[in-house]
Amino acid sequence: MQAASETQSPSWERYKLLRELNPAPHAGYLLLHPTTLVASSPERFLSFSRPPGATFQLRPIKGTVRKAPDITHAVAEKELRGSPKEVAGNLMIVDLIRHDLHAVVGQDVDVKQLCTVEEYSTVWQLVSVIKGKVGDTVDVPNSHRENGALGWELLRRSLPPGSMTGAPKKRSVEILRTLEDSEQNVYSGAFGYCCKYTTEAPPPDDRRRNGLLVLVVPSQHYRPLRRNGRKCSSNCEVHR
Repeated sequence: MQAASETQSPSWERYKLLRELNPAPHAGYLLLHPTTLVASSPERFLSFSRPPGATFQLRPIKGTVRKAPDITHAVAEKELRGSPKEVAGNLMIVDLIRHDLHAVVGQDVDVKQLCTVEEYSTVWQLVSVIKGKVGDTVDVPNSHRENGALGWELLRRSLPPGSMTGAPKKRSVEILRTLEDSEQNVYSGAFGYCCKYTTEAPPPDDRRRNGLLVLVVPSQHYRPLRRNGRKCSSNCEVHR
């Protein structure tokens, strides 16, 4: 994620160039004042469906090999899955996510995919998939958990991302707060959208079909860290 206003290129042209140089499944262009945010990433941090029976999925990426003519899938498998360091880093994130999911949805949490090598336009990535589901009676109407409230709660608990802080997350954040002397700002954040409709198409005359933009940035009350190439975050706030 980068502040496009720091360059001389028009922000939209810069975003299109980013998509050309780094095509990825997930990208975004967010025009703010005085800064424009552009992003392109193979990772979708979090997705969740509306109740009843809401499901939650996180797809952490930890482990990367840049694509090249001599880097085949077999070579990428050896360098990523064959690396104790890369696998340990991925497992650490999986454990953190499982903990966050259990705190929100209860026991129905499964690791659907563990340390699988996936191919993208410019890189090979080590990806895991963790999914949680709540019962049909948990987020029923007229309860304090209706209308996607559990999704917002999971988003709050999942931040800052474990890939930014390391583990254990709580203690890492406490240490970072004593070390950091400046804020990392939106670099440690994410943005996406929340849509009213999921499996069913909206009625043609329904004017409420527009999605809700969500911007997640580090809290002003805490200080993130980036030193010697390491990237870390602290606490976060959700803005809707």
